[in-house]
Amino acid sequence: MDYLYQEFDPIVAQYAPVRVLEVGCGNCINIVNLKKKYNGKIDLYGIDISDERLRVSKQYFGNALDEVQLRNAPITEPLDWSDGFFDVVFSMHCLEQIPYQTQSALREIYRLTKRRMVMIEPIFELGNHVQRLYLLNSDHNRILLKSIKQLGYQIWRLESLDIQSNPLNQSSIVVIDKAHDIKSHQVASPTLSKAEPAET
Repeated sequence: MDYLYQEFDPIVAQYAPVRVLEVGCGNCINIVNLKKKYNGKIDLYGIDISDERLRVSKQYFGNALDEVQLRNAPITEPLDWSDGFFDVVFSMHCLEQIPYQTQSALREIYRLTKRRMVMIEPIFELGNHVQRLYLLNSDHNRILLKSIKQLGYQIWRLESLDIQSNPLNQSSIVVIDKAHDIKSHQVASPTLSKAEPAET
């Protein structure tokens, strides 16, 4: 989780208490770990399209999920939270499962985010040949980077991570710092950072 903590630490230090939403929280292990680390400094929320997974998570973790607000909802549709309600919105191998509504998901995450979007997802352009074939054959998201570019969002951090439990399913971190993104839109037309690899 260190790669997540690197993005959370400065925001928590400066703005605590902060609101954090996990998109596709699933078994809620990430939320439980964040709650342990930041202990009272963040208010945690999670959404998932599987009501059953949320039910099992509550049953398994019990009191560890006290004060965490969980909701059965898709990120591809407008949610009833106000613009910028969350300081940080993050996903971990959730957007990979949304290959055809990527821009809808990104727009809603961006709308809900006040400070930073953090996505731990496979990035097609950063995968090796075998990893790219895996994304093709599994019909997972292969246009995340392209969709970010089309929406004009500025990438603050983009790098491949060596954390794969499944070596076929590549993991990268993509961070959009909304404060810097807004400033850049005020002075220049949208472009991706120099870290963006060439499209293939």
